[in-house]
Amino acid sequence: MKHSVSHLATYLAGTLSVVAFAVTVMDAPFWSAMLAWLAAYGAVAATPESRRRHLTLVATMLLVLGISPLGTSTEINPGAIMTLGMLVAVGLPFLVQKLSKVDADLLHLRLRWGWPTKREWGYIVFAACLTSPVIVLYFLTSGAGHGWHMESFADTLVSFAAIMIIGAWEEVFFIAAIFGILRKYLPYRVANILQASAFTMFLYAFGFGGWVLIFVLWYTYYQGFVYYKTGNLLVTLIIHAIVDLCVFLAILFSIQPSWLFG
Repeated sequence: MKHSVSHLATYLAGTLSVVAFAVTVMDAPFWSAMLAWLAAYGAVAATPESRRRHLTLVATMLLVLGISPLGTSTEINPGAIMTLGMLVAVGLPFLVQKLSKVDADLLHLRLRWGWPTKREWGYIVFAACLTSPVIVLYFLTSGAGHGWHMESFADTLVSFAAIMIIGAWEEVFFIAAIFGILRKYLPYRVANILQASAFTMFLYAFGFGGWVLIFVLWYTYYQGFVYYKTGNLLVTLIIHAIVDLCVFLAILFSIQPSWLFG
């Protein structure tokens, strides 16, 4: 009975943390976001002591990220604050791991350098062939890409760098950190659904909306699946880089078609 209660509290802690993050990212009224986070931390407090520290870390990482001004602005002030928030959020597990010998295996940050295996290439090619056309179609037909500033060559370079760097950051934060920690206490599928849901809401803040969110949810779940199967973050980074390159070209074409085709 006690074992079942601890599992239920862990499920609730993970789920409510993601829900609170979603409420915050969607710019819900302050009182509703506050209640959501109080519920999330309340659920974390009800978990066994052996799990509480790590689940508190997950909730705090998502809280820091959620209150950061997420978006596509390349202006200095909001961009700097967003960057700081993202660095703090992803830096928390590294800090905890550095300061605590108990948490030496906290992160699943596994990068196996070298040529991908045939199976890993299969995952990469499958994701690239299925995901890239859908994402390109979305940006070409929705006008969502106009949130990015690419009026000048300098703006375009900044946007390209931001898209690629944020993509790599997403893999470290959502796959290696959030998914990696949740996998310690939850079944693989549950942990993956939770990280995919949080990952999707993060991308929602960057212009993904409407029908494509269903596909984005599948894509983020797939990234967790690939990492679970390969144990190699480099594979998910390669997939993400290919998809982000297609995203960049689609946004550029939707804003400045003459730059690509004259």
